[in-house]
Amino acid sequence: MAIGILCDFDPATDRASLKCIALTATDFTGPAQRVLFRALSIHGHSRHSWSPTFARARDLLLDSPHIAGYVKDLTVRFSWANRPENHDQLEHILRTLPKVRCFVVQRAGVGWDALRPGLKSAILALMGFPVLDTLHLIHILDVPPTVIPGAARNIRVLSLQNVSVQKLEAGTTSEAGAAPRLAHLTLYRNAFNLL
Repeated sequence: MAIGILCDFDPATDRASLKCIALTATDFTGPAQRVLFRALSIHGHSRHSWSPTFARARDLLLDSPHIAGYVKDLTVRFSWANRPENHDQLEHILRTLPKVRCFVVQRAGVGWDALRPGLKSAILALMGFPVLDTLHLIHILDVPPTVIPGAARNIRVLSLQNVSVQKLEAGTTSEAGAAPRLAHLTLYRNAFNLL
């Protein structure tokens, strides 16, 4: 019954109501949390003085690990000041979210090589999850040439905006691998060096 009541609640506009419902009765806690944490958007430090949320999200998932199973849509916004402590926090977050269906990496403006190896590994692991359906990469530089075909094998919807891919070295080829699952590919400005 609680799930039916909560279907019409929007986690963005009805956040306060959902928090109250979660605290009202034990039977409402799980269903309200499912709606509240269906979409998770986290970000690091920014030029616009946003409070970073990587550490808060990591701490939330450490304190309440059951919430990780509720997250279906994950948006990560790196800042222009790409701080290494964010990498460790984000790596932990990515490794604890088993049911993400949509993953957005937005406004990074950073090179793939600037990411710590553990974070790169966590991102690649998430791209290989069978439940992941949609991947949006926005403003990431120097992505290795194997990442995009690998994503196309596992993901149905792939969107690349302002993504640059490292050139293949002379005499090497990209692996063909399994038949792609990709059904929809969107290329935005500056993604043309993929072709």
